[in-house]
Amino acid sequence: MPRLFLLCSFLIALSASAQQRRDYMADYDRHPGGTPEEELWQVLVLRHAEGEWNSKVSVSAGEVFSVEGYRFEPPDRIEPEGGWSLTVRVEQMETGEIVNAAGGSAVRPTLMPKGVLVQGRGSTATVLRVDGAGDVRPMTLRVGQRRELSSGVSVQRIPATTDLSGSELRQHDFPSISAATDGSLSAVWMSYHDRREELNFRQRLADGRWTRLLPVGRAREDLWRPQVAHDAQGKPWLIWSERPTSDGPGNWDLYAMAWEDNAWGERVRLSRNPLPDIEPAIARASNGTIYVVWQALRGRSSQIRLRYLKSGQWSETISVTNTEENNWNPAIATGPDDEVWIAWDRYAGDYNVHVRRFSIEDGLSDEHEVLRRRGSKRTPRWRWTGRAGHGSHGRPIRRIGAKTTVSIWERRRRVLRWQACARQRLWCSTAENGRLRQRSSSTIRWNLALRRIVERRCTSIRTATSG
Repeated sequence: MPRLFLLCSFLIALSASAQQRRDYMADYDRHPGGTPEEELWQVLVLRHAEGEWNSKVSVSAGEVFSVEGYRFEPPDRIEPEGGWSLTVRVEQMETGEIVNAAGGSAVRPTLMPKGVLVQGRGSTATVLRVDGAGDVRPMTLRVGQRRELSSGVSVQRIPATTDLSGSELRQHDFPSISAATDGSLSAVWMSYHDRREELNFRQRLADGRWTRLLPVGRAREDLWRPQVAHDAQGKPWLIWSERPTSDGPGNWDLYAMAWEDNAWGERVRLSRNPLPDIEPAIARASNGTIYVVWQALRGRSSQIRLRYLKSGQWSETISVTNTEENNWNPAIATGPDDEVWIAWDRYAGDYNVHVRRFSIEDGLSDEHEVLRRRGSKRTPRWRWTGRAGHGSHGRPIRRIGAKTTVSIWERRRRVLRWQACARQRLWCSTAENGRLRQRSSSTIRWNLALRRIVERRCTSIRTATSG
Protein backbone atom coordinates (compact mmCIF):
# COMPACT_ATOMS: atom_id res chain seq x y z
CA MET A 1 0.00 0.00 0.00
CA PRO A 2 2.72 2.56 0.81
CA ARG A 3 4.39 1.74 -2.51
CA LEU A 4 1.14 2.36 -4.39
CA PHE A 5 0.68 5.65 -2.55
CA LEU A 6 4.23 6.75 -3.44
CA LEU A 7 3.73 5.76 -7.08
CA CYS A 8 0.50 7.74 -7.29
CA SER A 9 2.16 10.77 -5.67
CA PHE A 10 5.03 10.54 -8.11
CA LEU A 11 2.73 10.35 -11.14
CA ILE A 12 0.69 13.32 -9.90
CA ALA A 13 3.86 15.40 -9.39
CA LEU A 14 5.17 14.36 -12.83
CA SER A 15 1.87 15.32 -14.46
CA ALA A 16 1.87 18.72 -12.72
CA SER A 17 5.46 19.33 -13.78
CA ALA A 18 4.67 18.42 -17.39
CA GLN A 19 1.65 20.74 -17.35
CA GLN A 20 3.76 23.60 -15.99
CA ARG A 21 6.32 23.03 -18.73
CA ARG A 22 3.60 23.01 -21.40
CA ASP A 23 2.19 26.25 -19.99
CA TYR A 24 5.66 27.81 -19.93
CA MET A 25 6.47 26.77 -23.51
CA ALA A 26 3.08 27.99 -24.73
CA ASP A 27 3.77 31.34 -23.07
CA TYR A 28 7.25 31.38 -24.58
CA ASP A 29 5.88 30.71 -28.06
CA ARG A 30 3.50 33.64 -27.71
CA HIS A 31 6.00 35.97 -26.06
CA PRO A 32 9.73 35.71 -26.87
CA GLY A 33 11.53 35.47 -23.56
CA GLY A 34 8.33 34.36 -21.84
CA THR A 35 7.11 37.89 -21.02
CA PRO A 36 4.35 39.82 -22.84
CA GLU A 37 5.83 42.85 -24.61
CA GLU A 38 3.34 45.22 -23.00
CA GLU A 39 4.72 44.31 -19.56
CA LEU A 40 8.37 45.01 -20.41
CA TRP A 41 10.24 48.22 -19.67
CA GLN A 42 13.84 49.39 -20.02
CA VAL A 43 15.49 52.60 -18.89
CA LEU A 44 18.90 54.22 -19.33
CA VAL A 45 20.15 55.58 -16.01
CA LEU A 46 22.90 58.17 -16.56
CA ARG A 47 25.20 60.12 -14.24
CA HIS A 48 26.08 63.58 -15.64
CA ALA A 49 28.49 64.65 -12.89
CA GLU A 50 32.22 63.98 -12.87
CA GLY A 51 33.65 61.55 -10.34
CA GLU A 52 33.02 58.12 -8.85
CA TRP A 53 29.48 56.78 -8.65
CA ASN A 54 28.60 53.77 -6.52
CA SER A 55 24.89 53.04 -6.51
CA LYS A 56 22.22 50.40 -7.10
CA VAL A 57 18.60 50.04 -8.19
CA SER A 58 15.63 48.36 -6.55
CA VAL A 59 12.03 47.95 -7.65
CA SER A 60 8.60 47.63 -6.06
CA ALA A 61 5.44 46.22 -7.68
CA GLY A 62 7.58 44.75 -10.43
CA GLU A 63 10.74 42.86 -11.27
CA VAL A 64 14.25 43.72 -12.51
CA PHE A 65 15.62 41.29 -15.11
CA SER A 66 19.05 42.75 -15.79
CA VAL A 67 21.44 45.61 -15.10
CA GLU A 68 24.10 46.21 -17.78
CA GLY A 69 26.86 48.78 -17.99
CA TYR A 70 26.61 51.68 -20.45
CA ARG A 71 29.93 53.17 -21.66
CA PHE A 72 31.78 51.07 -19.11
CA GLU A 73 35.55 50.79 -19.21
CA PRO A 74 37.91 49.19 -16.69
CA PRO A 75 37.67 49.35 -13.72
CA ASP A 76 33.91 50.11 -14.03
CA ARG A 77 31.90 47.07 -12.99
CA ILE A 78 28.45 45.70 -12.18
CA GLU A 79 27.99 44.67 -8.55
CA PRO A 80 25.66 42.01 -7.10
CA GLU A 81 22.01 42.76 -6.32
CA GLY A 82 21.54 45.53 -8.88
CA GLY A 83 24.60 47.60 -7.97
CA TRP A 84 27.47 49.16 -9.89
CA SER A 85 30.69 51.12 -9.50
CA LEU A 86 31.87 53.52 -12.20
CA THR A 87 33.78 56.74 -12.76
CA VAL A 88 32.57 59.61 -14.98
CA ARG A 89 35.48 61.47 -16.59
CA VAL A 90 36.18 64.38 -18.88
CA GLU A 91 37.28 62.99 -22.27
CA GLN A 92 39.04 64.63 -25.21
CA MET A 93 36.44 64.54 -28.00
CA GLU A 94 36.83 65.51 -31.66
CA THR A 95 34.76 68.52 -32.68
CA GLY A 96 34.73 67.81 -36.43
CA GLU A 97 36.50 71.09 -37.13
CA ILE A 98 39.39 70.48 -39.56
CA VAL A 99 42.56 72.10 -38.24
CA ASN A 100 45.26 71.01 -40.70
CA ALA A 101 45.86 69.91 -44.29
CA ALA A 102 46.02 66.25 -43.26
CA GLY A 103 42.38 66.36 -42.19
CA GLY A 104 43.03 66.39 -38.46
CA SER A 105 40.14 67.43 -36.25
CA ALA A 106 40.19 69.75 -33.28
CA VAL A 107 39.47 68.27 -29.84
CA ARG A 108 37.93 69.72 -26.73
CA PRO A 109 37.35 68.45 -23.18
CA THR A 110 33.87 66.92 -22.90
CA LEU A 111 32.16 65.32 -19.94
CA MET A 112 31.06 61.84 -21.03
CA PRO A 113 28.05 60.62 -18.98
CA LYS A 114 28.01 56.96 -17.96
CA GLY A 115 25.40 54.72 -16.46
CA VAL A 116 23.48 51.47 -16.67
CA LEU A 117 20.72 49.90 -18.73
CA VAL A 118 18.03 48.49 -16.46
CA GLN A 119 15.35 46.16 -17.79
CA GLY A 120 12.38 44.66 -16.03
CA ARG A 121 8.74 43.71 -15.97
CA GLY A 122 5.80 45.47 -14.38
CA SER A 123 2.91 47.89 -14.79
CA THR A 124 2.17 51.58 -14.30
CA ALA A 125 2.37 50.90 -10.54
CA THR A 126 6.01 49.76 -10.80
CA VAL A 127 8.48 52.07 -9.03
CA LEU A 128 12.21 52.01 -9.79
CA ARG A 129 14.43 53.50 -7.10
CA VAL A 130 17.99 54.69 -7.82
CA ASP A 131 19.90 54.74 -4.55
CA GLY A 132 20.86 58.30 -3.62
CA ALA A 133 19.06 59.90 -6.58
CA GLY A 134 15.32 59.25 -6.29
CA ASP A 135 12.65 57.09 -7.91
CA VAL A 136 10.59 56.96 -11.11
CA ARG A 137 7.70 54.96 -12.54
CA PRO A 138 9.28 53.62 -15.76
CA MET A 139 6.07 52.48 -17.45
CA THR A 140 4.48 55.91 -17.12
CA LEU A 141 7.26 57.42 -19.26
CA ARG A 142 6.94 57.63 -23.03
CA VAL A 143 9.69 55.97 -25.06
CA GLY A 144 12.43 58.57 -25.32
CA GLN A 145 11.12 60.65 -22.41
CA ARG A 146 13.75 61.64 -19.85
CA ARG A 147 13.20 62.32 -16.15
CA GLU A 148 15.77 64.28 -14.09
CA LEU A 149 16.52 62.97 -10.61
CA SER A 150 18.87 64.42 -7.99
CA SER A 151 22.70 64.16 -7.83
CA GLY A 152 23.09 64.72 -11.57
CA VAL A 153 21.22 61.53 -12.48
CA SER A 154 18.68 61.15 -15.28
CA VAL A 155 16.41 58.25 -16.28
CA GLN A 156 15.25 57.83 -19.87
CA ARG A 157 12.89 55.16 -21.12
CA ILE A 158 14.08 53.23 -24.17
CA PRO A 159 12.58 50.23 -26.02
CA ALA A 160 12.78 47.09 -23.90
CA THR A 161 14.55 43.99 -25.18
CA THR A 162 13.77 40.31 -24.88
CA ASP A 163 14.94 37.00 -26.29
CA LEU A 164 13.92 36.27 -29.89
CA SER A 165 16.08 33.24 -30.68
CA GLY A 166 15.06 31.11 -27.71
CA SER A 167 18.46 29.50 -27.22
CA GLU A 168 21.95 30.51 -26.18
CA LEU A 169 23.32 27.11 -27.20
CA ARG A 170 23.73 28.46 -30.73
CA GLN A 171 25.61 31.47 -32.09
CA HIS A 172 23.24 33.92 -33.83
CA ASP A 173 24.08 36.66 -36.29
CA PHE A 174 23.06 38.82 -39.31
CA PRO A 175 19.39 39.66 -38.64
CA SER A 176 16.94 41.12 -41.13
CA ILE A 177 13.35 42.22 -40.59
CA SER A 178 10.45 43.19 -42.84
CA ALA A 179 6.97 44.61 -42.28
CA ALA A 180 3.90 43.54 -44.26
CA THR A 181 1.08 45.92 -45.13
CA ASP A 182 -1.14 44.38 -42.42
CA GLY A 183 1.40 45.30 -39.71
CA SER A 184 2.85 41.80 -39.25
CA LEU A 185 6.61 41.32 -39.12
CA SER A 186 8.98 38.66 -40.40
CA ALA A 187 12.51 38.22 -39.03
CA VAL A 188 15.33 35.98 -40.24
CA TRP A 189 18.82 35.43 -38.91
CA MET A 190 21.75 33.07 -39.23
CA SER A 191 22.77 30.58 -36.52
CA TYR A 192 25.81 28.39 -35.92
CA HIS A 193 25.79 25.11 -34.01
CA ASP A 194 27.69 21.84 -34.10
CA ARG A 195 30.05 22.98 -36.89
CA ARG A 196 27.24 23.97 -39.26
CA GLU A 197 25.25 27.07 -40.09
CA GLU A 198 21.49 27.41 -40.44
CA LEU A 199 18.77 29.99 -41.00
CA ASN A 200 16.01 30.69 -38.49
CA PHE A 201 12.72 32.45 -39.15
CA ARG A 202 10.07 33.94 -36.89
CA GLN A 203 6.96 36.08 -37.42
CA ARG A 204 5.09 38.60 -35.32
CA LEU A 205 1.45 38.42 -36.34
CA ALA A 206 -0.75 41.47 -36.83
CA ASP A 207 -2.39 40.88 -33.43
CA GLY A 208 1.01 41.14 -31.68
CA ARG A 209 1.63 37.42 -31.10
CA TRP A 210 4.95 35.89 -32.12
CA THR A 211 5.03 32.50 -33.83
CA ARG A 212 7.40 29.78 -32.72
CA LEU A 213 10.93 29.73 -34.13
CA LEU A 214 11.02 28.03 -37.55
CA PRO A 215 14.31 26.54 -38.82
CA VAL A 216 14.81 26.88 -42.57
CA GLY A 217 15.72 23.28 -43.27
CA ARG A 218 16.85 23.63 -46.86
CA ALA A 219 19.34 26.41 -46.11
CA ARG A 220 22.50 24.79 -44.79
CA GLU A 221 26.28 24.68 -44.80
CA ASP A 222 28.10 28.02 -45.37
CA LEU A 223 25.58 30.89 -45.29
CA TRP A 224 25.88 34.66 -45.53
CA ARG A 225 23.71 37.76 -45.01
CA PRO A 226 20.08 36.52 -44.99
CA GLN A 227 17.47 39.12 -45.94
CA VAL A 228 13.66 39.15 -45.85
CA ALA A 229 10.92 41.18 -47.58
CA HIS A 230 7.18 40.78 -48.26
CA ASP A 231 5.82 40.65 -51.81
CA ALA A 232 2.54 42.11 -53.09
CA GLN A 233 0.57 39.17 -51.67
CA GLY A 234 2.16 39.57 -48.24
CA LYS A 235 4.36 36.48 -48.55
CA PRO A 236 7.76 36.84 -46.84
CA TRP A 237 10.69 35.99 -49.15
CA LEU A 238 14.02 34.93 -47.69
CA ILE A 239 17.11 35.77 -49.75
CA TRP A 240 20.62 34.73 -48.78
CA SER A 241 24.04 33.71 -50.08
CA GLU A 242 25.11 30.07 -49.68
CA ARG A 243 28.19 28.00 -50.43
CA PRO A 244 27.51 24.24 -50.65
CA THR A 245 30.30 22.04 -49.30
CA SER A 246 28.79 18.54 -49.48
CA ASP A 247 30.87 17.70 -52.55
CA GLY A 248 33.94 19.76 -51.65
CA PRO A 249 34.51 23.52 -51.62
CA GLY A 250 31.65 25.03 -53.58
CA ASN A 251 30.78 28.46 -54.92
CA TRP A 252 28.81 31.28 -53.28
CA ASP A 253 25.43 31.84 -54.96
CA LEU A 254 22.20 33.66 -54.08
CA TYR A 255 19.00 31.79 -53.23
CA ALA A 256 15.41 32.83 -52.50
CA MET A 257 12.48 31.04 -50.89
CA ALA A 258 8.97 32.11 -49.82
CA TRP A 259 6.96 31.20 -46.72
CA GLU A 260 3.32 30.54 -47.67
CA ASP A 261 0.45 28.66 -45.99
CA ASN A 262 2.74 27.57 -43.15
CA ALA A 263 5.19 25.85 -45.50
CA TRP A 264 8.35 26.71 -47.39
CA GLY A 265 8.00 27.11 -51.14
CA GLU A 266 10.40 26.23 -53.91
CA ARG A 267 14.02 27.29 -53.41
CA VAL A 268 14.99 29.57 -56.31
CA ARG A 269 18.61 29.99 -57.33
CA LEU A 270 19.18 33.63 -58.30
CA SER A 271 22.79 33.39 -59.53
CA ARG A 272 24.58 30.69 -61.49
CA ASN A 273 27.97 32.16 -62.27
CA PRO A 274 30.92 29.94 -61.22
CA LEU A 275 32.41 32.88 -59.30
CA PRO A 276 31.16 34.14 -55.90
CA ASP A 277 27.90 36.12 -55.50
CA ILE A 278 27.60 37.65 -52.01
CA GLU A 279 26.42 40.65 -49.94
CA PRO A 280 22.71 40.72 -50.90
CA ALA A 281 20.68 43.82 -50.05
CA ILE A 282 16.95 44.08 -50.73
CA ALA A 283 14.14 46.64 -50.86
CA ARG A 284 10.39 46.45 -51.42
CA ALA A 285 8.47 48.99 -53.50
CA SER A 286 4.96 50.12 -52.57
CA ASN A 287 3.48 47.91 -55.32
CA GLY A 288 5.08 44.84 -53.72
CA THR A 289 7.99 44.43 -56.14
CA ILE A 290 11.07 43.08 -54.34
CA TYR A 291 14.48 44.24 -55.56
CA VAL A 292 17.75 42.52 -54.67
CA VAL A 293 21.25 43.78 -55.42
CA TRP A 294 24.47 41.98 -54.64
CA GLN A 295 28.21 41.93 -55.10
CA ALA A 296 29.34 39.56 -57.85
CA LEU A 297 32.91 38.60 -58.69
CA ARG A 298 33.28 38.61 -62.47
CA GLY A 299 36.73 37.97 -63.88
CA ARG A 300 39.26 39.84 -61.77
CA SER A 301 36.80 42.53 -60.62
CA SER A 302 33.84 42.72 -58.27
CA GLN A 303 30.63 44.06 -59.85
CA ILE A 304 27.09 44.98 -58.73
CA ARG A 305 24.12 42.99 -60.04
CA LEU A 306 20.32 43.41 -59.75
CA ARG A 307 17.19 41.24 -60.00
CA TYR A 308 13.59 41.90 -59.03
CA LEU A 309 10.47 39.86 -58.20
CA LYS A 310 7.22 41.16 -59.71
CA SER A 311 3.89 39.33 -59.98
CA GLY A 312 5.54 36.13 -58.78
CA GLN A 313 8.23 36.14 -61.50
CA TRP A 314 11.93 36.85 -61.16
CA SER A 315 13.57 39.10 -63.75
CA GLU A 316 16.76 38.35 -65.59
CA THR A 317 20.03 39.56 -64.01
CA ILE A 318 20.78 43.23 -64.69
CA SER A 319 24.37 44.55 -64.65
CA VAL A 320 24.56 47.71 -62.56
CA THR A 321 28.34 48.03 -63.04
CA ASN A 322 30.86 46.70 -65.56
CA THR A 323 34.19 48.25 -64.67
CA GLU A 324 37.79 47.19 -64.29
CA GLU A 325 37.73 48.54 -60.74
CA ASN A 326 36.22 46.67 -57.80
CA ASN A 327 32.69 47.60 -56.63
CA TRP A 328 31.64 46.72 -53.10
CA ASN A 329 28.83 46.61 -50.50
CA PRO A 330 25.71 47.61 -52.45
CA ALA A 331 22.75 49.25 -50.70
CA ILE A 332 19.29 49.85 -52.14
CA ALA A 333 16.17 51.90 -51.31
CA THR A 334 12.85 52.46 -53.04
CA GLY A 335 11.58 55.95 -53.80
CA PRO A 336 8.49 57.61 -55.31
CA ASP A 337 6.87 55.97 -58.35
CA ASP A 338 8.44 52.65 -57.27
CA GLU A 339 11.84 53.51 -58.66
CA VAL A 340 14.90 52.30 -56.78
CA TRP A 341 18.25 53.85 -55.99
CA ILE A 342 21.36 51.67 -55.78
CA ALA A 343 24.52 52.86 -54.03
CA TRP A 344 27.90 51.17 -53.64
CA ASP A 345 31.53 52.03 -53.09
CA ARG A 346 34.25 51.60 -55.72
CA TYR A 347 37.98 51.37 -55.35
CA ALA A 348 39.87 53.31 -58.03
CA GLY A 349 42.98 54.37 -56.16
CA ASP A 350 40.75 55.24 -53.21
CA TYR A 351 37.20 54.38 -52.10
CA ASN A 352 34.29 56.54 -53.25
CA VAL A 353 30.51 56.13 -53.29
CA HIS A 354 28.50 55.89 -56.52
CA VAL A 355 24.76 55.73 -57.22
CA ARG A 356 22.34 54.81 -60.03
CA ARG A 357 18.56 54.97 -60.30
CA PHE A 358 16.53 52.09 -61.77
CA SER A 359 12.93 51.68 -62.88
CA ILE A 360 11.36 48.75 -64.70
CA GLU A 361 10.05 51.06 -67.43
CA ASP A 362 13.18 53.21 -68.01
CA GLY A 363 16.01 50.93 -66.89
CA LEU A 364 19.21 52.29 -65.34
CA SER A 365 20.11 55.96 -65.18
CA ASP A 366 23.62 57.31 -65.64
CA GLU A 367 26.05 56.64 -62.82
CA HIS A 368 26.86 59.46 -60.39
CA GLU A 369 29.60 59.81 -57.82
CA VAL A 370 28.07 61.16 -54.63
CA LEU A 371 30.93 61.03 -52.13
CA ARG A 372 34.64 61.48 -52.64
CA ARG A 373 37.33 61.74 -50.02
CA ARG A 374 40.90 60.84 -50.73
CA GLY A 375 42.42 57.98 -48.80
CA SER A 376 39.27 56.84 -47.01
CA LYS A 377 36.57 54.23 -47.42
CA ARG A 378 32.90 55.06 -47.28
CA THR A 379 30.35 52.24 -47.18
CA PRO A 380 26.91 53.39 -48.35
CA ARG A 381 23.88 52.97 -46.17
CA TRP A 382 20.72 54.24 -47.85
CA ARG A 383 17.24 54.96 -46.63
CA TRP A 384 14.51 56.79 -48.57
CA THR A 385 12.64 59.22 -46.28
CA GLY A 386 10.14 60.68 -48.73
CA ARG A 387 7.35 58.21 -47.98
CA ALA A 388 6.46 55.96 -45.05
CA GLY A 389 6.81 52.28 -45.69
CA HIS A 390 9.83 52.46 -47.98
CA GLY A 391 12.58 51.07 -45.79
CA SER A 392 16.17 50.63 -46.82
CA HIS A 393 17.90 47.33 -46.44
CA GLY A 394 21.33 48.94 -46.12
CA ARG A 395 20.53 48.99 -42.42
CA PRO A 396 17.80 46.63 -41.25
CA ILE A 397 15.17 49.31 -40.57
CA ARG A 398 11.49 49.11 -41.49
CA ARG A 399 8.74 51.68 -41.10
CA ILE A 400 5.16 50.63 -40.37
CA GLY A 401 2.69 53.41 -40.98
CA ALA A 402 3.58 57.01 -40.26
CA LYS A 403 4.67 56.75 -36.61
CA THR A 404 6.06 53.28 -35.92
CA THR A 405 9.54 52.10 -36.83
CA VAL A 406 10.87 48.59 -36.29
CA SER A 407 14.55 47.75 -36.22
CA ILE A 408 16.55 44.60 -35.65
CA TRP A 409 20.24 44.86 -35.02
CA GLU A 410 23.35 43.31 -33.54
CA ARG A 411 24.71 44.10 -30.12
CA ARG A 412 28.17 43.29 -28.84
CA ARG A 413 29.14 42.93 -25.19
CA ARG A 414 32.47 41.83 -23.80
CA VAL A 415 32.59 38.83 -21.49
CA LEU A 416 35.43 39.06 -18.99
CA ARG A 417 37.08 35.67 -18.91
CA TRP A 418 40.61 34.41 -19.10
CA GLN A 419 40.23 34.47 -22.86
CA ALA A 420 37.99 37.34 -23.93
CA CYS A 421 35.00 36.57 -26.13
CA ALA A 422 32.77 39.25 -27.65
CA ARG A 423 29.21 38.44 -26.64
CA GLN A 424 26.99 39.53 -29.47
CA ARG A 425 23.22 39.54 -29.58
CA LEU A 426 20.64 40.38 -32.20
CA TRP A 427 17.98 42.83 -31.16
CA CYS A 428 14.63 43.92 -32.54
CA SER A 429 12.86 47.05 -31.40
CA THR A 430 9.77 49.13 -32.03
CA ALA A 431 9.66 52.87 -31.46
CA GLU A 432 6.58 55.08 -31.81
CA ASN A 433 6.49 58.86 -32.22
CA GLY A 434 10.22 59.12 -32.04
CA ARG A 435 13.59 58.04 -33.35
CA LEU A 436 15.28 54.81 -32.38
CA ARG A 437 19.02 54.67 -32.78
CA GLN A 438 21.08 51.57 -33.43
CA ARG A 439 23.19 51.31 -30.29
CA SER A 440 25.97 49.11 -31.61
CA SER A 441 26.88 46.74 -34.38
CA SER A 442 29.38 44.03 -35.09
CA THR A 443 32.51 44.14 -37.21
CA ILE A 444 33.17 41.16 -39.47
CA ARG A 445 36.52 40.27 -41.01
CA TRP A 446 36.61 37.85 -43.92
CA ASN A 447 39.30 36.80 -46.37
CA LEU A 448 39.28 37.54 -50.09
CA ALA A 449 38.74 33.88 -50.93
CA LEU A 450 35.39 34.14 -49.12
CA ARG A 451 36.09 30.76 -47.55
CA ARG A 452 35.58 31.41 -43.88
CA ILE A 453 34.25 34.13 -41.63
CA VAL A 454 36.88 35.11 -39.09
CA GLU A 455 35.04 35.74 -35.83
CA ARG A 456 35.40 34.99 -32.15
CA ARG A 457 32.23 35.68 -30.26
CA CYS A 458 29.27 34.31 -28.33
CA THR A 459 25.84 35.25 -29.63
CA SER A 460 22.13 35.16 -28.93
CA ILE A 461 19.14 36.97 -30.38
CA ARG A 462 16.97 39.50 -28.62
CA THR A 463 13.92 41.55 -29.50
CA ALA A 464 12.72 44.88 -28.12
CA THR A 465 9.49 46.84 -28.14
CA SER A 466 8.34 50.17 -26.83
CA GLY A 467 5.31 50.89 -24.74
